[in-house]
Amino acid sequence: MRLLRLLLGCCVACFVFGFYGVTFVLLLLRRGSSRRQGSPAPSRGLSVLVTGRVNSRNWCRSHLLPLAEAGCVEKVLFLMDGPVIQHPKIQLCRLPEFFSHGVFRLAARSVRLFYLTLKEKPDVIVGFSFFPSAVLGLLASPLAGAAVVYQMTGGAVELANGGIATEFPRAEIPKICSRLLSFLARN
Repeated sequence: MRLLRLLLGCCVACFVFGFYGVTFVLLLLRRGSSRRQGSPAPSRGLSVLVTGRVNSRNWCRSHLLPLAEAGCVEKVLFLMDGPVIQHPKIQLCRLPEFFSHGVFRLAARSVRLFYLTLKEKPDVIVGFSFFPSAVLGLLASPLAGAAVVYQMTGGAVELANGGIATEFPRAEIPKICSRLLSFLARN
């Protein structure tokens, strides 16, 4: 069993190394391109696309509700799985139940994030976990010219193993990979 977890950890670490590599290259290519930074504030309220992992309604009350009640926010697109709260400004974007487990969940949330970014053109993309939410938000933001925000709600543990410990808790990442991924996530 330990060997299987170690093998899974090596596969996950290789995937994340590749993902970070692609992200880094895309950011280098994007450097110097026109962005909406410094542009005047929109005449309408802001559209905010929020993605991440939700484990309780209390999390929604403490993190999502203040965002939805902000005067400058017109709507919040909420791409999450887990318990939610109802609010007139919150538009829930749920994943189908089939895609709510393991690797399917990661792939489905990634595709849905890019789709919503293209369709809704949000002003801000907020990731409530480092990997994959904030990293994917960084990759999707050029499609809408959106700003990207990463909110670290769990502290330094969110960056452990390069941010993948929260998404793949059963994977046993080799120490050398863990240290390198943690370094990449922090820098």
